Amino acid sequence: MAQGDLMEYLIDLIADELTKQASDIFKHTMRGYLDTAIRSSNAQFHKPEFINRLDVKLLQASERDRGWETFLLDYKVADLTPLSTIFTAEVMSNYNKIFSFMLKLKKIQHMLSISWGVTMSNQKQ
Repeated sequence: MAQGDLMEYLIDLIADELTKQASDIFKHTMRGYLDTAIRSSNAQFHKPEFINRLDVKLLQASERDRGWETFLLDYKVADLTPLSTIFTAEVMSNYNKIFSFMLKLKKIQHMLSISWGVTMSNQKQ
């Protein structure tokens, strides 16, 4: 996943879905997008024991939340010693906060990229 193309492709796949009300987004749908992104990126070449630990997590949503506020990627380490000693529940909670912030940055990057493409397309006309 060092190439970063997994997240790029995943954002391309889920961007429209995450603009929906959070209550209209389902874990199995998002998991399908994650599986597609894995198969379409360099992540497919990583060992299955790493890839199989990736999962989708949807946080509890308020009435006004969109998918962007509730979507997380979860990496399961609970059954891995010594990693489970290092990655405690508190550490994973902090990871989720950081991931949420980074996802918002990716959203902005994605929106800017689309805007740039539209602007350049309009200039050519």
